[in-house]
Amino acid sequence: MLFICYLFTDYSNKLKQLSVTVIAMLGTWLIIVLAPLAIACFLSAIGRSLSYYTYNLNVVWIFMLPSVTAALAFHLVLKRTVFKNIDAQTVVVLLRDVNLLLWSFILALMTAKGLMSSYLPLLFILCPACVYTILQVIGLKPTNLVFSLVAAFVPSLYIVFMFYILLMFLIPIMGRSGMANSPDLLIGVISSGPVLICLPYQIGFVYTHSKVGRVISTSAVVFGLALTCILITPAGFPYSANPNDASVQRGFLLHIDRQFHTTNSQLIHKDAYVWYKPVDYLGGEVLMQYAPWLIENAKKATCDGVYCGRPYLFPVLPHVDARKTYDFPAPKLNFTRVKVELLDRIHLNDSMVRLVLSMSGPSHVTVFISELQKAKIIKWDFGSNVPVEAVTLPFMRHTTTYFIYYSHAGPANTTWNFSMDIYLECNKTVDQSLLRMGFAGHHLHGPNQLTPVLLLLEQELPPWMVMMRWCATYDEFIF
Repeated sequence: MLFICYLFTDYSNKLKQLSVTVIAMLGTWLIIVLAPLAIACFLSAIGRSLSYYTYNLNVVWIFMLPSVTAALAFHLVLKRTVFKNIDAQTVVVLLRDVNLLLWSFILALMTAKGLMSSYLPLLFILCPACVYTILQVIGLKPTNLVFSLVAAFVPSLYIVFMFYILLMFLIPIMGRSGMANSPDLLIGVISSGPVLICLPYQIGFVYTHSKVGRVISTSAVVFGLALTCILITPAGFPYSANPNDASVQRGFLLHIDRQFHTTNSQLIHKDAYVWYKPVDYLGGEVLMQYAPWLIENAKKATCDGVYCGRPYLFPVLPHVDARKTYDFPAPKLNFTRVKVELLDRIHLNDSMVRLVLSMSGPSHVTVFISELQKAKIIKWDFGSNVPVEAVTLPFMRHTTTYFIYYSHAGPANTTWNFSMDIYLECNKTVDQSLLRMGFAGHHLHGPNQLTPVLLLLEQELPPWMVMMRWCATYDEFIF
């Protein structure tokens, strides 16, 4: 490569220039990634995430354009400071060869690790290197813009296509990715990918053209206008009622009826709600902003039992936090509840107890188990007999929680017997309470799936919301 010959002339000075250029290129990569991350954090902080969910082209204006603008501005600063005493053609050659050098290092690392995708950095190296050689033989100067455009055409075309397919695959998933993490951060990082790969091949034009400041100013103005449109016009609203867009807000509406019992099965609390449970990052806040008349009678859901005391069908509590959902007032359900009976409490030894339980309910039941102090489940009848802890919210991790999904074919209320062996730590007697257990019966089909109040609420929802709905009971006991 040219930079090897370059080093042998005035070794010390050239090595210094090469080192500075490597740092400059790494800084360029970093800025290209940080710029969309900063925009993503800003949009998340003001509650305008998912602005690209319906209008996918917004990704270009709010994530890719800031990356390009920031990188150009960074090199304009370098041109006027670090590289001000170096010939423009020398800087262009340095940037070009350092870019290939870094991709060569990545190629060597990926090949050594046996990664199948190492053909990508090979493409980023081989095509430009061959084109550089051919164009140099023809007689084009490295500072010629055609030089860099032709050299990077094939890898740039492939990368743009690949990232386009990736974004079209991921963006619909962002509408059901949960409330825990902003999807804009992921989309922002991915959107910086094609800029990070393609722009360094062209960045040399900053040093050979005198009106780069106008380019930067123009792109900054375009970004500002695009961001303003996203913030104050419908172009930034994430959802659409158009069935061709497939960008509705998805979630769940559950008519739930809960009962909480003491150690002797006495009822101490009961309530009933229609539980509105969205599954995207905006959650119920978007309903408060765009349909306040609907949510004025609702209240924030509470987390007051095993696994928040909510009839989750799947263990998604870390992603769909119950405290960010809403309860609408509703009457109690007159359905057959999950029936639970403690058949036996066997003292295996002074530090081991076996609980044998019987349960019957609808075809889909979820069981939530939380260990009380100084009690530890070491074996049960489920799966491989080895208890697997469920992931919960940070404030719940002082105790171990388990999630069990049970379903069966055939008639409802089929009896299911199971047992759990519980180890007792010191000072814990076998007669004390060991576990807190919640049983949720889900009526996913049949005559008990829907209720009038559930259907009425669904009809009042905005047209850009699509909900899965069913009824569920929840009963919590202490054993």
